[in-house]
Formats: sequence, C-alpha cells, structure tokens
Amino acid sequence: MKPSRKKVKVRAYGSSANLSVGFDTVAVALDAFYDEVEISYNGSNKVNSTVTGIYDVPVENTATMAIKGVFERAGTEFGVDIKLIKGIPVGKGLGSSGASAAAGAFAANLMINSRLNLNDLVDVAAKAEGIFSGTPHADNVSASILGGFSFVYSKNPFRAFSIYRDVVFYIVLPDIKISESKTKMAREALGQPVDFSQYVNEKYALIKLVKGVLYGDYADIATAINENSYHQKMRAKASLIPFFDEIKNELVNTGAEGVCVSGAGPSLLILSSNKNFENIIAKIYNKFNINTIVKKTKVASGVYEII
Repeated sequence: MKPSRKKVKVRAYGSSANLSVGFDTVAVALDAFYDEVEISYNGSNKVNSTVTGIYDVPVENTATMAIKGVFERAGTEFGVDIKLIKGIPVGKGLGSSGASAAAGAFAANLMINSRLNLNDLVDVAAKAEGIFSGTPHADNVSASILGGFSFVYSKNPFRAFSIYRDVVFYIVLPDIKISESKTKMAREALGQPVDFSQYVNEKYALIKLVKGVLYGDYADIATAINENSYHQKMRAKASLIPFFDEIKNELVNTGAEGVCVSGAGPSLLILSSNKNFENIIAKIYNKFNINTIVKKTKVASGVYEII
C-alpha cells in the first residue's frame, strides 16, 4: 500500500499542563517553543527515525510511536523516514514529549489523507506518550493538537475540546538538575489521601478556570491557577520543585496574579499584568541561587502543516 502523500512536515507547539487545578485534564498551548516532524515515504516496509534540533531524545520517541499508532489504527502499512526536529526543552514540564507525539500523529494522518479525526489523534498521541511516561494522559497532547486551552473530558478513548483566548503568560525555566525519571517520580509523589475540603475547593477553582476561559475573564483564570492544589503541594514536599512555596509567595507579593507549576515541573507558569515582570522573576530566583530563563509567551494555535 502507498500513502496518499509522499512527504509532509508539521509543527506542534509545547504546552503547560494542569494549570494547578486541572490535573491530567487541562493544558494550554504556548508559542514559546515548538517541535517539527517530517515524514517521507521510502518505498520499503521499514520505519527509520532520526532526531535533530537543539535537544536530544531517543530515536524510538513519542513521535515515532504516534506515527506507528496512526498507521496501525488506520489499517495502513508502508515504510517511512521520520525526522524529528526538537525545539522544546526536555524534562522541564513544557509538554516536550506531548508535542512530539502530536506532530507525529498529525503528520502521519496527512500522509493517509486525514482518515482519522482530531480526537482520534489525541487518543493515539496520548497512548504513544504513555509508553514513555508510564501512564497515558492527554492534557499536553490535546493542547498541542487542538491549540488554545484544552479540556480532556474522556479517558477511554481520550477526547478533548479547546477554546482559544489571547492570554500572555510568563514561563520560567529554572536551571536545576532533573532526574531522567522525573515524570514517573512526580506521579509517585501523589500517593497520599486528599483532604476533603481541599478536594471540594479545587473543584470550585476548576469550574472558575473553565468559566474564565469560556468568557475570557482574565481574573478568573489567574485566581484559578493560583490555587495551591494537592499535586503541587505533594510534589513540592518531595523536593521535585525546589523552593516552590517561597518563590510563589514572593512572586505573588510582587505583582503576579497567578502562579502554578507547569506540568510536572520544574518550570513555572505565571500570569502578571506587569509588562516588565521578567526582571522581577529573575531577581526572585537569584535570591535562591537559581539561574533561570524567563520567556513571555502567548497562547498558541494547534498543530499545522508547514508548506
């Protein structure tokens, strides 16, 4: 069997997942970083992968697994050469593996004349990412595929919808050592029971976040992500996000309306109406002897083909 397209190239943006109160169900696509995937029909029955770009990942990566997943689900079989161009920092909580999976799934679907719909791609990409993270989850991949703020509403199969809002965030990438099994460790830190009152409060905050995105209410979005959620408390306690409580307090006291951990960390996602907040963020981290990269970033569109 031959593909309907001989060569495609796509781009998918990174994302910030959870937004404090939407663990595994909410994420936002951000235009600060992106991955690209190029697939070429090679006339054989072999799948060959290469990785280039700024960051290094294994040849058997989420993009490769997502491409294979799309072909398998569509009932197609042919050989391709896969080129993953990594532009999203790895292991920083910015949806790096999710964006690779999203780009791979979307590119593979273009090669077979878009036989799968976008939610099918979300499901395939989430399962591809789960091979490496240990647990399939669709928050990051749905944001990278659909763009905007994504909300996952089904797990079997994974399904999501998205709403675009023109919001500007700050992403903080601290220069700290990261374990190769960071995502697994971050999930293992969540084994303690949740206090009932906190559980209820987080549900209120989640609804506030949905309302804020739905109606474009900046204050509601900021208040919701500023909620000190269970998973953030547990991960900070396990020292996966050094000085999180202290840094968050200082950020809020100096003009941040909302601060949360980005994904499994250690990056932070910040909302502040202060247009020069980058310098304030860097100074606060310097107090804790942590060097940082601070990026102002906008909500991004979904995955798309590069012509």
